[in-house]
Amino acid sequence: MTYAEVQTQVANYLNRTDLTSEIQTFINVAIRKIERKREYQHMRVRYNLAIALNDYLVANPITNYKRFISAFIKTTDDYRYPMREASNEEAMRCYPSVLYDTGRPELITVLPATETTLTPDVSPTNKLLLRPTADQSYTIELYAYQYSPALDGVTYTTNWWTANYPEVVIYGAMEEAEAFMLNDEQVAKWASMKEDAVKMIHDSEVKEELGKMPQTVRSMYVV
Repeated sequence: MTYAEVQTQVANYLNRTDLTSEIQTFINVAIRKIERKREYQHMRVRYNLAIALNDYLVANPITNYKRFISAFIKTTDDYRYPMREASNEEAMRCYPSVLYDTGRPELITVLPATETTLTPDVSPTNKLLLRPTADQSYTIELYAYQYSPALDGVTYTTNWWTANYPEVVIYGAMEEAEAFMLNDEQVAKWASMKEDAVKMIHDSEVKEELGKMPQTVRSMYVV
């Protein structure tokens, strides 16, 4: 289903013309809440980030960033080395000098950019701290989870949820709508339907991931 078709279905369930303008909000809030609770395969992204000599703090290229998964640093001769996610404190403790501690970056952490004017209600821009400081040009193969962009009917007219599991979006939007109308009994009904559908998706993805793991061969005999 497209975003427009999902909106129509939610409007049909609601049968409230005075709430038509709120349906977009109900849908996008529902999707964001679902993705905030768990990560799904479609939320994974990979990005090749070029870094230059003396780089140690670079912009996080992942929009709608949720969580770091892993990273590999690639040399110019195409060798890949895993990087380890570390806290800001550990990274700077291991390599305290951004000027003299140079080499192939081994540690990576996400931290907010330095604020010049504090604006508490604005989300900070994320940076990637690399330690040690890069001693040459590299490429970081970055893997992360990102939230789905908000559906707007113009740039984003469909997404993974509406295309594959529109019923989940509808259930979630109806849950938000009933909460908006302070109808607790109906909130519980739609929430239960949504959670049942979401659990089926999650269980299916977990099963698929387990199927990719190497199988251990065990003897039927006990020695």
